[in-house]
Amino acid sequence: MSSKDVVFLIEDDKQYLDMYQQILDSEFNTVAFTSAKDALKKFKELAPKTILLDLNLPDINGIEFCEILFSEYCTNTDVDIIIVSGETDPLSKLTAFEAGVADYLTKPFDLQELVFKVKSSVQRKVKEQKLICDAAESQQLIYTTMEQASQYSQVMSFFKNLSKCKDIEDASKVFFESMQYFGLNTSIKFKLPQDTYFRSDGIEISPIEIDVYALLEPKGRLYMFTNRMIVNDEHVSFIIKNPPKDEHSLGQIRDYTAAMIEGLEAKILELHSQDGMGKAILELAENIGELKLGVGQHNKIINSVMTNVMLEIAGSYHSLEMTEPQELFLNKLIEAATEELSNAEEILVEIMNRLEGLKLQMEKVQDASVHKGLEIEDSGDVELF
Repeated sequence: MSSKDVVFLIEDDKQYLDMYQQILDSEFNTVAFTSAKDALKKFKELAPKTILLDLNLPDINGIEFCEILFSEYCTNTDVDIIIVSGETDPLSKLTAFEAGVADYLTKPFDLQELVFKVKSSVQRKVKEQKLICDAAESQQLIYTTMEQASQYSQVMSFFKNLSKCKDIEDASKVFFESMQYFGLNTSIKFKLPQDTYFRSDGIEISPIEIDVYALLEPKGRLYMFTNRMIVNDEHVSFIIKNPPKDEHSLGQIRDYTAAMIEGLEAKILELHSQDGMGKAILELAENIGELKLGVGQHNKIINSVMTNVMLEIAGSYHSLEMTEPQELFLNKLIEAATEELSNAEEILVEIMNRLEGLKLQMEKVQDASVHKGLEIEDSGDVELF
């Protein structure tokens, strides 16, 4: 068998099927099917990395195929499914996402887009399976360690660790550690300074999941959709892909995640503010330095020019045949101009001193904000619920 990664093509339209094979055969070992049931029979034997699946098939439709595949043959960590359909409504995408689909391609489509999506899917799946294999032992150790703590202690630990995070990547790691303790499979989206997505396994988030975030962010703080739950705030959202089935456990998770989303929201605003403050301080310091340099150069030029002017005038008094009153008047004009330049210099120096004072105040505010966050680590227990 070829060493290329296997890609299943399931399509009842022969023209589309031939086109798929023609553009994908050079890079992948493509296996074509006109029947979804035939593809299921060959799945374990050929173990495809990606399945390009038509939504409307004669024997079983694409959603039914996914449900059978993921319930009887594998999980969505074993294979990526890319749905191809002429349906464009949001409900179709939500249904596909809930069935475990990784991406959704709407007909008609650009052939380059199809090739890119299949390549990205195969690469993502190869990387994901390697990471899962490499992390199996260490992941088990993490779960065992986290199970020794109580849920309340874990939430408190989350807030303490979150207070020490220096960027959103650190915050996502702290979040995923807590989610793993609760046995929850999640992804998270931060919306400052721009949209950034993370998954607990480090794999790139699938395109359809990005669409689901956009569709469900306006749905409120906690929103259940079939066997999923999204938790939203203004600048952060996360999806729980396996919430508990029983009402008691689900109620606890609702309480914990409602508190955690508020902590994440506060943290991302703090990080954004600190980043803006840091950039402002740096820019102010640069401007002060340039102002000092400019003032110094200006003073040198003015002093040089005034000295030369006074020497030239003093040496020209006799040749100009000026009267004594005229000489006295000119001297007074020069003295007045010199005094005005000196006053202007003092004003510039005062402005620089005020800017230096403003920079110091901004640095104190920034330091105070950081130290205030770190004080949480030394505080006593806090009543969360």
